[in-house]
Amino acid sequence: MNKLCVLAAGVWLLTGLTGCKDKDEPLPLPEEQDLAIQNYLAENEIDSATKSDQDFYYFPVVEGNSLPNSSNIISFYYTVKNIDGVVVASHTAGNGEPIKAQRNTKTIYPPGLDEALQILATGDSYVFIFPSHKAYGTLEVSGELPANSIAIIEIEVVAEESINQIRQKELQLINNYISDFEISNNPDTVINLISGLSIIKTKRDKQAVEVPSSGTIAINWTGKFFSGDSFGSESGFEVNMGADEVITGLEAGLNNMRLGEEAQLLIPSEMAYGASVQTVPHSAGFQDVLIEKQIIPDYGAVIPPYRPLIFEVTVVEYQ
Repeated sequence: MNKLCVLAAGVWLLTGLTGCKDKDEPLPLPEEQDLAIQNYLAENEIDSATKSDQDFYYFPVVEGNSLPNSSNIISFYYTVKNIDGVVVASHTAGNGEPIKAQRNTKTIYPPGLDEALQILATGDSYVFIFPSHKAYGTLEVSGELPANSIAIIEIEVVAEESINQIRQKELQLINNYISDFEISNNPDTVINLISGLSIIKTKRDKQAVEVPSSGTIAINWTGKFFSGDSFGSESGFEVNMGADEVITGLEAGLNNMRLGEEAQLLIPSEMAYGASVQTVPHSAGFQDVLIEKQIIPDYGAVIPPYRPLIFEVTVVEYQ
């Protein structure tokens, strides 16, 4: 099995790194880093910076005309630098689509960024200067951004969407997938549930035993994005029905299947991993380190925020 375990995506509060530091490694004093930030601002003649009550500094590069709504999901680009101005990591328009995050849910890393993003709206581009305890703590991001470093992160917000807008886009994506799916030889094969979950039965057996609402079943599964890319698979995966141990879309789909049947479960993100986890940088290597340090859950390196999923499942056995 790969590093994604098909677990329920409960609330995961991202933690700092105080538990990961060496005991003999001294943490920098907050006042020392605050002075270093003030010196940086003075040396670069930045007089528009504001210090937040969360200990980070910020100033605008471009201010849009929208007001922030902390309940919205934002799409943004970023650049991470050290205090000497060296670029450590970036994701700009030249790298493709922006990344998404749900603010005010403590599912964003580094922790200071979750607080910072709440003041931004579409069209805003801001620079945030984080002392190490609001940035990466004792974690080394790269040789250019070692442990206990001040981090400078520039954020450009290019879009905001409400949960309802996300939901409608996902349902349209699911409906389009069903329309494109070849079902001419498989009549009565699509089940659409009021929850937004859709089930395409690819092998039916109306005489077989129904999957019970409790007890243990074994399934074979393959997970895919709607792009067609696979993110994992496993044979003989055991599901304890009714125990809330797997994502709700998977269990709801299995509740509409019978032993031996095969199906594609088209699962909206709210029944899968929802806000998941977003990290800056969001590279696989960096996220693997965060998983190793138990800062983010395994699925955080596999499933981006608000991503609908396809699970191809076969019900193999009922115990």
